[in-house]
Amino acid sequence: MRKWSGVALVTVALVITVLAVNTVRLRSRQVNVAPNAEVPPPQAAAALRLAQAVRFRTISAQQPSSFAGAEFDHFRAFLAARYPRLGRVLRKRLINDYSLLYEWPGTDASLKPVLLMAHQDVVPVDPASADQWLQAPFGGVISGGFIWGRGTLDDKGAVMALHEATETLLAQGFQPARTVYFAFGHDEEIGGRQGSLKIAEWLASQGVRLESVLDEGQVVTDGIVAGTSKPVALIGIAEKGYLSLEFVVQMEGGHSSMPPPTVPHQV
Repeated sequence: MRKWSGVALVTVALVITVLAVNTVRLRSRQVNVAPNAEVPPPQAAAALRLAQAVRFRTISAQQPSSFAGAEFDHFRAFLAARYPRLGRVLRKRLINDYSLLYEWPGTDASLKPVLLMAHQDVVPVDPASADQWLQAPFGGVISGGFIWGRGTLDDKGAVMALHEATETLLAQGFQPARTVYFAFGHDEEIGGRQGSLKIAEWLASQGVRLESVLDEGQVVTDGIVAGTSKPVALIGIAEKGYLSLEFVVQMEGGHSSMPPPTVPHQV
């Protein structure tokens, strides 16, 4: 018994030593990038464009018959009008009628391209809770230093931010070293099978091999991480999944607080 205890202690000590050495040897892999000294787009104008984007009711629909395709058409026309350089310089492809894929050719064809993603669609508003909104869900109101409306965070904020950044860089004459793809699906909220999946299939059919993919991500938080007073950006490194279960219970009628002694069930 003492022999095995001694082996266990040696093993634990060895593991701790390895972890300590690896911790000391670990170096940051943060890439140092020179800040962009160019003037960013005026915040007021960018905020107004996001507020305008929120007003398009690009709602995900479980039933195809309820899909508001015209709203996506209007939103696409809005983007084209507000970001003309992007439309002229980048190669645009409409995937499955409503999803957008842009290609920004790089100067070095030997570098693998990157893919930046966001989605145009938003979830519907429950009529039962519509009167609880402080502002109309599709009003696109700017008030109190905030932009109010469905999609400001999930995920038109990202759609518009990528458009704003690209349009600004194009105005500055910038061209990336590696090719950049932008993918804006139209049904992410219900699984992405008609949007992102079709985009992925098209990229695969063209033999595109990506260096990295940056999707929706999370938010910059303030005051929720203990020990720091600075804003903290939450970074997600994996995609969440989901599981749907259906339980069927077969039993005599009655109240759930007083079930019969034995309950036949089927799952």
